[in-house]
Amino acid sequence: MNISQIIALNTGILRAFFSKSQYEIKRGYKHKKHYTYLDKVEDQTNEWQVEVYDKAVAMMHENNYTTILDFGCGSAKKMLQKFNAFQSKGVDVKETVDKLTSLYPEKEWIDVADLDYKNVQADIVICADVIEHVLDPHDFLTSIQKIDFNYLVISTPDREILRGSFDYGPPINPFHIREWNGKEFAAFIAKYFTIITHQVTHYEQCTQMIVCKKK
Repeated sequence: MNISQIIALNTGILRAFFSKSQYEIKRGYKHKKHYTYLDKVEDQTNEWQVEVYDKAVAMMHENNYTTILDFGCGSAKKMLQKFNAFQSKGVDVKETVDKLTSLYPEKEWIDVADLDYKNVQADIVICADVIEHVLDPHDFLTSIQKIDFNYLVISTPDREILRGSFDYGPPINPFHIREWNGKEFAAFIAKYFTIITHQVTHYEQCTQMIVCKKK
């Protein structure tokens, strides 16, 4: 551990005495306060969260499901490749949706600001590495609860694998607001949904994934 890491650790421990836990993340953790837009449309790579999408595809086949909602679809490369056999819709912020609509007009893209959660149906909702970009994950999950779905497949980086057990934030990734370790993430998701499985799906990419359903 270098000097800067020691200073950050001690600062985090000190903050813990004067702050409350947020979103089940340990006291003293420093959350970012500003959202930074990440443009993924031009990204031609597909190497991240592939196994998360594969899990959703397997569940679709196992249950003879037909509809899937990709929440925070980004470039939509994996959605277009993995969910081609199903009725799929992509949800993202307006900047991304406008680009996707121009590139793939035959598919349905939804601006998250216009999404009528109570009138949306999907057998599976997938949310692959999105929640760490959201300013208020409580509002985010509360909104997803309103969707008519059978299963939610949600993933996020495991902070402890990524940064070690002594990390107090903020995330080094400029687009991440916060990051959870496994125990924190399970505790947070369990407040909103019933967890079916929780596992690290890709250790090198630090990906943890939860499959859950409504309470």
